[in-house]
Amino acid sequence: MKRTSSFDVLTDRRNTGSCKWEAYAHLTKDGDCIPLTVADMELPIAEPIKAALVAAAQHGICGYTQVDELYLNALTGFMKRHHGLEITEKNLICTSGIVPAFGIVLRALTQKGDGIIVQPPVYTPFFDAIRANERVILENPLLFDGKEYRMDYAGLEELCKSGAKLLMLCSPHNPVGRVWTREELQMTGDICKKYGVVILCDEIHNDMALESTHTALATLPGMKDIVITCTAMSKTFNLAGLMLSNIFIFNEDMYKKVDRQLGLDGSHCIPYFGRAASIAAFSECDGWIEELKDYLRGNFELCYNYIAENMPNLECIRAEGTYLLWVNCKKLGLSDKELLKRFEEEKVPVNPGTMFGTGGSGFVRINVAMPRESLMIALEKIKKAVNVK
Repeated sequence: MKRTSSFDVLTDRRNTGSCKWEAYAHLTKDGDCIPLTVADMELPIAEPIKAALVAAAQHGICGYTQVDELYLNALTGFMKRHHGLEITEKNLICTSGIVPAFGIVLRALTQKGDGIIVQPPVYTPFFDAIRANERVILENPLLFDGKEYRMDYAGLEELCKSGAKLLMLCSPHNPVGRVWTREELQMTGDICKKYGVVILCDEIHNDMALESTHTALATLPGMKDIVITCTAMSKTFNLAGLMLSNIFIFNEDMYKKVDRQLGLDGSHCIPYFGRAASIAAFSECDGWIEELKDYLRGNFELCYNYIAENMPNLECIRAEGTYLLWVNCKKLGLSDKELLKRFEEEKVPVNPGTMFGTGGSGFVRINVAMPRESLMIALEKIKKAVNVK
């Protein structure tokens, strides 16, 4: 396959401590395994970010670091340009990741035994955070018509009415790929506001809206007072290993409680290299984001076309956003265990749908953020896996 893009560069991530690759070290030693699991990209970071990291290393001192004017200006400018969200230092709390932020917010704003709403199938750490903090999972499963997912507003209202304290909302949604419309988000927010339910909104994939426009929930009328918005540079710029997320809270009372909990749980410092990378990412990489999104669109189209032509028993749920493909494998008639085994035998491990909770059985999640040459090889392996008689 001819390489025509900087994203076509193949990088060997074995022996780098990669969570994705180390998990399958027993399969990758021969170099012919392609893990399609953990949601980071097999694509190189933007050159301005690389240069900023090199310069930070050459400076020679990696001391305790905090949010400063350069970081704040870069972040606020980016959020206003891309998402219409105006923030100040008084709205910003930085954490070592969005997943740690889940626990911090739950401990700050809810009590043990409180009901927390989730909309499965959904990002696994939602469930983990609720259980770990001894809250109660209240399920409001997404409705699926065989092609598209939508929210169950009647079910959501019943849970809110019954005393739920907080909704964990995934927007854009992982794993089903929905980019919720303004109308959908407004309706969700209005229901929660009516019953005093806080919304913890995971918008980590906010820049990865590929077929429609992402709406930051906090920009909608009446929403700022009940919404906590979780964002990070990790998905957009492939910088998950730098451990830095930005949490926006506009309600002063909620901000104080979450900020206090952050102090109890850890530190208000930010990673030295995370700061350097963020400033470059937020200030110099707007064009790179558009190039990345075009490349990802091409990868999705390759998947849709190849699977439709070669694997009639698989059905792709078209992704409006993220770089994660949600695939319905139910026509294969396999158990979830057997399905996963088939993929691993062909050395293309995937995420089983069951890890995302109710509605996930019979599905798999495939990470398509990789050089197209690797993706083509992975698809050929998947074809062998699912066409075994």
